[in-house]
Amino acid sequence: MTGKKHMEGKVTGKNHRKLLQPKPDPKKWKENVKFLAGLAAETTAVQAELMGKMDENLLKLRSDPSPPNLHALQLTEHQLQKVNMLATLMKDEVDDLAAEIIA
Repeated sequence: MTGKKHMEGKVTGKNHRKLLQPKPDPKKWKENVKFLAGLAAETTAVQAELMGKMDENLLKLRSDPSPPNLHALQLTEHQLQKVNMLATLMKDEVDDLAAEIIA
């Protein structure tokens, strides 16, 4: 014996879990990216359509401030809010996928 302690490399829990995780399949990533790209295109189209409807409803409301015109504007605004919320959730999903690909 030389009097020196034998040092072993310690595997931390985080690194150990990272080593044990299987690598995600690149084909699955491609499928997810294609799906999300298509969904983003559809979302953008719906947002543009709803913005056009809002413009029309605003013009109608300016010329005739009756309750039906106000209700139509409020309904379109509510629909646009929901689409924007879904777009935000989709953006979060894309961010998670990108982080997974990079890691």
